[in-house]
Amino acid sequence: MASLLACKLAVTERIKRSRDVAMPQFKELRSFVSVVSSGSLSNSAKALQLSKSTISRHLKNLEQDVGSILLKRMPNSLVPTEAGLCFYDYCEQILSIAKEAKQELDTLDEKVQGEVVIYVDSGLLRGWLGDVVTQFLTRFPDVSVTFKTDIKSNSNQWQDNILLCMGQLPESSQRQEKLCILWQGVFGSKDYFKCNGYPNSPEDLINTHWLQLIGNKNEQLVMTNQGGETLSVLVPSSRIQSDQLVLQGDAISQGHGLGLLPLWQANMRLNAHPECFERCLKDWVGHPVPIWLCYPFGKLAKKQRAFIEHIKSNLPQEWDNELCQEM
Repeated sequence: MASLLACKLAVTERIKRSRDVAMPQFKELRSFVSVVSSGSLSNSAKALQLSKSTISRHLKNLEQDVGSILLKRMPNSLVPTEAGLCFYDYCEQILSIAKEAKQELDTLDEKVQGEVVIYVDSGLLRGWLGDVVTQFLTRFPDVSVTFKTDIKSNSNQWQDNILLCMGQLPESSQRQEKLCILWQGVFGSKDYFKCNGYPNSPEDLINTHWLQLIGNKNEQLVMTNQGGETLSVLVPSSRIQSDQLVLQGDAISQGHGLGLLPLWQANMRLNAHPECFERCLKDWVGHPVPIWLCYPFGKLAKKQRAFIEHIKSNLPQEWDNELCQEM
């Protein structure tokens, strides 16, 4: 006991005298404690999910930092030296204090507060999302929400935030969850149909005034009916194009031509503005549009986790029906 105490004092004094001693990193301390406990690099490598070379490097760095040989290399094991046994006690205390400090810091994040930045496709802003966010703000009065729609031009910014996106995902290193797929129908205004008639089959669309959403650049429109039959139709070039669903709906309702709209968004608009347009070719749907929820990998701030959980718990009921998920 006296020898152990003397060793501790000697190690402590040696560290104090050395002005060049670097503070050992926690990963090196963890490797050392694990090796002393297990007696081998192999067992510690499995326990810590590190390579043996990495642990060996940690031990070497640690011995250089403290200026003492901490382990004896035996044929089949690693055994702590007297200095190693002394330092082992300190390591356990340091790691225990570090764990307590980490837990204390984590409690600072327990309260849901601060700004949540959401990059969102403009097609999702109207109807559903506004009400959901209002509920979220009521539930968490210390939180504010900022919407941004410039998804493509700010990829470096939204990588660290939450993204709600329709259609093809922009290049992203985020975690991606597909919330739903929305089938699309062909819509036109009553005035347009009065002047030009109704198409009887997808092939008739070649003779229409077609309105194309930017992003749907393929002039081959693929349509599917309830029987599973698929037709690929060549549609005419569009004289009016937009990358906004709201403007696409405006162009259709104003009689400029026929175009695709997700059935969910179209039904919301019809509920708000009855007879603004109507669907034709009701037995056919265009390619489905996925809706994505994206957010960074790793541990998120609690305000972000709370928003993600709130969104996923308040998806529109219509997303569960056959108009959204399947024919």
